Amino acid sequence: MWKKVIKIVTVISLVISLIIVWSIDDWSQTSQGKLPSKTAVILHAINNNLVSLNTNIEIPDFLSPKKTSTNGAKLLRQDQTIPLQNGKELPVRIYRYSNADNAPVILYFHGGAFMEGYGSLETHDNIIRTLAARTGAVVISPEYRVAPQYVFPVAVNDSYLTLEWAHKNAETFGGNPKKIAVAGDSAGGNLAAVTALQARYRRARIVRTNTVLPINNI
Repeated sequence: MWKKVIKIVTVISLVISLIIVWSIDDWSQTSQGKLPSKTAVILHAINNNLVSLNTNIEIPDFLSPKKTSTNGAKLLRQDQTIPLQNGKELPVRIYRYSNADNAPVILYFHGGAFMEGYGSLETHDNIIRTLAARTGAVVISPEYRVAPQYVFPVAVNDSYLTLEWAHKNAETFGGNPKKIAVAGDSAGGNLAAVTALQARYRRARIVRTNTVLPINNI
């Protein structure tokens, strides 16, 4: 009897496993290509209201604004744009203290699966703001362009362009162009890593050839 039960359980488990695999493969298919399995599962859950999606991400304890020393300075927020080709502009958000002088600069790239509707400057505003409040750094965060309207490598190019712009304009915001760090979460963490690698690669090429490579050559 127990052998039959084991066989039945095994068959049912196999069928369920096949259904799950088939479903994940189906969720992974998009007009822009195939998504990683983990990303597909998360997006399916969000799209079908299986998990709640808060408008603001909860701030980790280490980013809590308590015990912040401002010396009477105000935390300023500034929204502006970086000019792109064809007359387009890339929105960026900047947080800094009013007394910022030669402060380090942090480029923060928000997460969001590289897809529209899953992350923005608004959903991550609390993280950007609190990062500036706790560190005293000038924090610059770009609204890099994402799928489905913009596909790879647009987000990568936007991120590196922001780094170039930040280096050129850091002193305007009280930042130090020689002290720039990159950071991010999820997709933004990916962009931070790629931006850092590009900076190292391009610097090496500049040293060898004494020329600056255009973004499209990377």
